[in-house]
Amino acid sequence: WQNSSSNDSLVYTSSAPGSYDIYITTVDTNSCPGFSDTITVDVYPNNSISFTGVQSNYCSNQDSILLGTTINYSNYTWSTGSSNDTIMDVAPTVGPKLITLTATDNNGCKYTDSIELIIKPSPNPFIQINGSANFCIGETVEVTTTQLYDTYLWHNGSSTPQITLNSEEWVWAIVSNSFGCSD
Repeated sequence: WQNSSSNDSLVYTSSAPGSYDIYITTVDTNSCPGFSDTITVDVYPNNSISFTGVQSNYCSNQDSILLGTTINYSNYTWSTGSSNDTIMDVAPTVGPKLITLTATDNNGCKYTDSIELIIKPSPNPFIQINGSANFCIGETVEVTTTQLYDTYLWHNGSSTPQITLNSEEWVWAIVSNSFGCSD
């Protein structure tokens, strides 16, 4: 072999992509030259998987989660069963979710990687009236949510856990929980 090895096989490793010639020359038992040959080996770049669309926080009330890759591969096999270049998880459920992708590049090289997404619970606020929904002019009624949350944004701009109404109004609130999920 070109590296002076006399073994019957050669393991060739390369740290850089490119074309490399490997040659062999045989010598018979009388030390006479015999057969010689050269082969060219192509070493392709490592196109390891890098996911796109990854966020640090996913909430269960998201319409969908879209994942893809930074490199275009010729073939995709996702753990969800999809063979598209991107996957969409519609109505994600709370808890950890492991997504695995095996992709093949144009050179026939296969790469596999996984990502664990953590889906956190979204708040499900209900507005409640403390007291009667029917009140007279000059009276007030307190409105709260049925659970406590980290942040509030009421229809009138208030950010407190409860508001006081003194007239008939359409009431809504956007709340956020400790996971940063809002509804």
